[in-house]
This record gives sequence, structure tokens and C-alpha cells, in this order.
Amino acid sequence: MHILQPKHVRLKPEEAEKFLLEFNISKKQLPRISHKDPALPEGSVKGDIIKIERKREGEKTEYFRIVEQWKFIINFRVPKTSRFFSINGKGKEAYTIEILS
Repeated sequence: MHILQPKHVRLKPEEAEKFLLEFNISKKQLPRISHKDPALPEGSVKGDIIKIERKREGEKTEYFRIVEQWKFIINFRVPKTSRFFSINGKGKEAYTIEILS
């Protein structure tokens, strides 16, 4: 961990439940953080809640994120007459690209 990097702490299951009840929110309402983020504590898995502690001028601020495995799906259409896009030499009308990060 770099000296300027904010402290990342994984909440225990009991702490996570208490946090969600205290703020009356669900895990789906939390901002996300990638499971590949190098700042995450060792052993963090999808669904864990991470507390990020930032200090500025002696004041400590806490942020919370949920660990997610992001999946991007891109759908697009190419006209049949398009000469700019083909797969194996055969033109197609629609394609789906999935990117796992």
C-alpha cells in the first residue's frame, strides 16, 4: 500500500449487516469497486463491503463500496450493406461483445 493511498478495510459480516441496517440501504444501493482494484485487502471477494478511510487536515472521512466483478456488454448493429465490418469474411447484422474485467 502506498503512503498516500487511503486505508481500505473489509467489513466483517456482522459489521456489514449493522451498517446496512443503520443507513436503511441494501447492497445494491452502494457504489461499486472492482474486484481487481489493487487497493483492496487480501481475500476480498464479490459482495464484500469495503470501508475507505481518507484523512485530510486531521479530519477522517469514511466511504463505503461493494466489491463487484464488472461485466460490460456492448450490443450494436451493422447494416447489411456495410463493408467495414465482417467476421470470418461473412457480414452479420448484429453483434454482442462481452468484456469481463
